[in-house]
Amino acid sequence: MLNGFEYQIFMNIQQVTDTEDNRYKILCEFLNGAGCDDLETALQELIYKDLYKTFVPYAKSALKAIDDSKVFQQKKEKKTPAKSKTSAAKKVEEKSESKVVKESEKSVEFKYDT
Repeated sequence: MLNGFEYQIFMNIQQVTDTEDNRYKILCEFLNGAGCDDLETALQELIYKDLYKTFVPYAKSALKAIDDSKVFQQKKEKKTPAKSKTSAAKKVEEKSESKVVKESEKSVEFKYDT
């Protein structure tokens, strides 16, 4: 439904004549008033809808397996660099802490030596 000052443009409109097997009538009932981008694609989907339904569980399990492997790979990639970065960061922190301690010791010695 369109509100005021809204519009729709329909392009590539074509008129078809129904065949003896009433495929366009069946397609019209299947679409239930909805539009489609391509009549031939919609007809293919209608013809093979039962076949597509049988592939849905397989596709879901295959996609889940692919997704799980990607998640596993991402976790593996995140863990490996993170450990090395953490240990490297700790080493840098330890070195900087020891430098700070040494510098502070020197300053303390300098202050009390004078």
